[in-house]
Amino acid sequence: MGPHIVDGNDGRLPADVKPLNYDVTFDLDLEQLTFSGTVIIDLVVLKDTDSITLHSVDLQLPKVALKLKNQTPLKPESIRANSEEETVTFGFSKALPGKSSAILTIDFEGELGKNTNGLYRAKYVGRDGKVKYGAATQFQAIEARKAFPCFDEPALKASFDVTIVTDSDLVALSNMDVKSTSSHTTHSGEKKQTVKFNTTPIMSSYLLAITVAELNFVENKDFRIPIRVYTTPDKPIAQCQYAADLTAKVFKFFEEKFQIEYPLPKIDNVGLADKQGAMENYGLILYQESVLLFDETKTTARSKAQSANTIAHEEGHQWFGDLVTMSWWEGLWLNESFATWSSDLALNAFYPEWQIWSGFASSTLQQALTTDSLHASHPIEVKVKTAADIAQVFDNISYQKGGSVLRYVPQS
Repeated sequence: MGPHIVDGNDGRLPADVKPLNYDVTFDLDLEQLTFSGTVIIDLVVLKDTDSITLHSVDLQLPKVALKLKNQTPLKPESIRANSEEETVTFGFSKALPGKSSAILTIDFEGELGKNTNGLYRAKYVGRDGKVKYGAATQFQAIEARKAFPCFDEPALKASFDVTIVTDSDLVALSNMDVKSTSSHTTHSGEKKQTVKFNTTPIMSSYLLAITVAELNFVENKDFRIPIRVYTTPDKPIAQCQYAADLTAKVFKFFEEKFQIEYPLPKIDNVGLADKQGAMENYGLILYQESVLLFDETKTTARSKAQSANTIAHEEGHQWFGDLVTMSWWEGLWLNESFATWSSDLALNAFYPEWQIWSGFASSTLQQALTTDSLHASHPIEVKVKTAADIAQVFDNISYQKGGSVLRYVPQS
C-alpha cells in the first residue's frame, strides 16, 4: 500500500501516522449490554507531529498512553473530541519525530448498539427457548469507530489481533481461527472464557468482525480449508448444509478462475435473525439468517436462486474488497460491481439451467437503467466527502450499473 494521501478537505484523517497492527480486546457484558476493552495500536509516525487524530464515537476513553521506543509512556496533554467528524485528537507536550515507531494504548467503554451497526446487541432464541442477546458487528462503512478507537478509513489497512472475553457457554467468532481459549470464574461466580484469535492479514477496519451467541454449525470438507455455516439453536441446522456446500464450490471456482488463493485458514458464514442484508467481513461473513436456510421441500426455486446469488456475491468480496480494497469510498463501485459480476459468473457455471446471462438484461441491467434515468442519478464513481455521501453510493449505480459495465469483460 502506498502512502496515505489527503485529497483536500474530504474528511480524511491527517496523514501524520499510520497503523500497522491493532491488538484489541472486547470484554462483553451481555447482561448489562455493555462492553469494554483495550486497543494497543502499533504506529509508524510519518512526519513530525505533536498530536494523533483517529476515529471514535459514542465511546468513553478512561485511559490513554503513548510510548515511543526507549522512552517512558506519555499521557496526552489534551484530548479533543470532534462529534461532527467523529474523531478524537490526543495532544502531546512534545513532538513525535517522523519515521519513528510508537505504541498507542487506549482503554474504551461503550454500550452495545440498539441498531444493527457498530458493535450491537444481536437478539436470538436460545437453547432454552428464551429470548437472549449476543453480540455482532456491522462496521461497513464507517462504524468500526463505534466499537473501538481506530483509523477508520479503507486505505489505512493493518493487521488485527482480536481477543473476546464472554460467557463460557457461548460461541465466539472472529475473522481468524482460534489461537487459544482459557476459562475463569468472576468474583460473582460467572463462568467466563477468553478467546484469542490468530493475527489477520492486513485489512481495512470496516472488515473486522466478531460474533458471540449460542450457535450450531454444519461443515463442508470438500475445500482445502474448513467451511462452516452457523445458525442459532431455534433454527434447523440441517437447512444450512446447502449454503455450506455452495460455499465450497464457489471458493474452489474463484481460486481457479482468479488464480489467487484465498489466504485465510477458514471461512465462517453466520445467520442472524436481526441482521440486515449481508456483510463480507474477511473470513466471517454475516447474513440475514433466511439466506442460509434452505428446505428442499419448501424453498422455492426463486428463493434458492436469490440466496445463492447473495452467498456468491459476499464470497466474491473475499477477493474484490477484502483482499484488494478501494483506497477511498468513491471506489466502492469497484468492490460491489466486481462482486455482482463474479457471483453471476460462478452461478452460471454451477446452474446453466438458470440461464444467468440470459436473464441479466431483465434484472441487473434493467435495475441499472431505471436508476440511471432518475434526476438523482450519478456517475459510477463520485466524490465522497461526508458520511452522508458514503451512504448514498451504496445504490444500484454502484452495484447494477457497475456490474453491467463489467459484463463486457470476456467470460473465458
